[in-house]
Amino acid sequence: ECLRLATERSGSGSGSEGVRAEPAAAVTVTGGGATISEDADITLEPFPVEFEGYTYEGWIAYEKGAPPRPQVLVIPNYSGLKQFDKDEAVFLAAVGFVGIAVDIYKQVPGYMNEDRSPNSEPGWRELPREKKQEIAAAHMEGAFKQVDYCVCNPGFFRDSLGAYLAAGRAHPAVHPTHAAAIGYCFGGMAVLEMVRGGLDFDAAVSFHGVLQSRPSSRDMVVNERENVYGGHTKVLMEN
Repeated sequence: ECLRLATERSGSGSGSEGVRAEPAAAVTVTGGGATISEDADITLEPFPVEFEGYTYEGWIAYEKGAPPRPQVLVIPNYSGLKQFDKDEAVFLAAVGFVGIAVDIYKQVPGYMNEDRSPNSEPGWRELPREKKQEIAAAHMEGAFKQVDYCVCNPGFFRDSLGAYLAAGRAHPAVHPTHAAAIGYCFGGMAVLEMVRGGLDFDAAVSFHGVLQSRPSSRDMVVNERENVYGGHTKVLMEN
């Protein structure tokens, strides 16, 4: 459903007939799943995006030699960008899109890249239970500081994602107009914020997304921004 929505405009008078993504030649798609051949010519590479003086470490996946294809932003859950999100970007590239794994978290002491998925770090299984609990607590604290910053500052939240759309459209592998965004939980909330911000993209797919963008404490101040809906974005919420 996401792949279909990502390349079809709504009947909003835009005059666009849409651009359908064609699966890569080395990929077989059956029954809603995909079998990706080992010889699929998919490239995954760093995709740095500068926003408000800071360079965020995104990743882009695309098929070499293919014509420009619609981009699909992959917005992570509360933990931030990790290997899972890169894998999703590669899958999207393999089935005929350009996948862009988004990072909007700054590297800060106590929450660096290696803190985002601690149970995938070498030696995790051998740690005593108490140490795992300590690391997990620090992970949650660091992650939700990042989450709270985003939801308390919807201007930053929406505009940083808009910067990814713009950077994607400037990439030679990406179609100049057609775009979509998907996300789970925090990522699902993020795609809804893109809609509320009136960003120019075709489809938002929210998987179990948080419907209300509110911080973890009622004492936190939210720097509200007015909602401006673009009107043509199709929205699918799986909840």
